[in-house]
Amino acid sequence: IQLLLEWDGLLLKLVGDKVNPVIALNGLQVLLALLACALCLVPKGLPGRWLAAPLLLLVIWLPYERRSPLQLTFLDVGQGLAVVIKTPTQTLLYDTGPQFSEKFDAGSAIIVPYLHRTGIRVLDTLIVSHNDNDHAGGVEGVLSGLQVSRALWGDMTAIPETLQDVSGNCHEEPSWQADGVTFSFVSIPVHLANTSNNHSCIFQIAYGEHRFLLPGDAEQAIERWLVSQPDLNKPVTLLAAGHHGSRTSSTDAFVLALAPQVVVFSAGYQSRFGHPHAEVVRRFEVQGSRMFNTAYSGAIMVQSAGTGELTITG
Repeated sequence: IQLLLEWDGLLLKLVGDKVNPVIALNGLQVLLALLACALCLVPKGLPGRWLAAPLLLLVIWLPYERRSPLQLTFLDVGQGLAVVIKTPTQTLLYDTGPQFSEKFDAGSAIIVPYLHRTGIRVLDTLIVSHNDNDHAGGVEGVLSGLQVSRALWGDMTAIPETLQDVSGNCHEEPSWQADGVTFSFVSIPVHLANTSNNHSCIFQIAYGEHRFLLPGDAEQAIERWLVSQPDLNKPVTLLAAGHHGSRTSSTDAFVLALAPQVVVFSAGYQSRFGHPHAEVVRRFEVQGSRMFNTAYSGAIMVQSAGTGELTITG
C-alpha cells in the first residue's frame, strides 16, 4: 500500500495538471500498477524486477478514466433531508437531517461518518434550508465532526454561535461557480415567506445541459410564484420533491412546468406522514419522471457529466 501511495505521488508530479481529483485509474491501469508492485517485491537475483519501471510508464501513458465532476448524494436520514453535493474542489451540504433524540441525530450519526469515509473534513458551504427539525436538527452533530467554511440559512433566527461569523442569508446570496458548475438561490418575495416551510432556500445547480432544483419544503404559494417567473419556468433534469412528497407541494402546474426527468423523494420508511403522497406520485408518473425514494433505496447517488443521461445508483 505504501508503494502505491508513493507511486501515486510520483504520477501526480510527472503528469502535472493532467491529474486532478476527478481523474482515476481505470481497471487495466490498476492491474498493471499491482503487477508492478508485485515485481518490486521479487527477491534480488530473480529475473523480471526490471519490468516494474516500464509497467509504471505504461500506467501513465494509458488514458485516464475521468470521473463525473458533479455528484449529489441524497443520504438516507429517515424523515428528513440531507444532500451532499461534490465537485472536484468543493463539498456542499444542503440540510442536515433530523435530531431523533438528545443523544442521536443525523448529523453525527450519518452525515459526518459518510463524509469522513470519503475523506472530507471541511464543508465549503453548509446550507440549512429552514429551521424545521427534519432539515436543521442535525446541525450540531455536523459541527461536532466537520469544519464549516461558510453557512447559508433560509431563516436567520437560529444560527449556532460558532457559525455567526461565517453565516449569511441564502435568499440574498449571489450566484457562484466552481469547476464549471453554477450554484444559485432564488430570492423569495418577503410576503411569501409567511411560514417556516416557505423560508426554504430554493437552491439551483446548473452544469452543462443539466439543471437541478432543491426547493426544501417550499409550499404551493412559492411554487405558483416560481412558475410565474420566466427564468424559473423551465424544465429541470432533477428535482428534489418539495416537502418530501407532501400534498402541500408539487402542484400540477409546478410539475408540468418543470417536467423533471428525475425526482428524488427523501422520506422516512413507513412514515406517519405518508410521504410521498399517492396524488403527488401520480402527477410525476403522468409527467414521465423517473422516481427514487430514500425510504426504499437508501442513499441515492446522482452523477452528472453535464450532458447525456445522469448516472444514478442507490
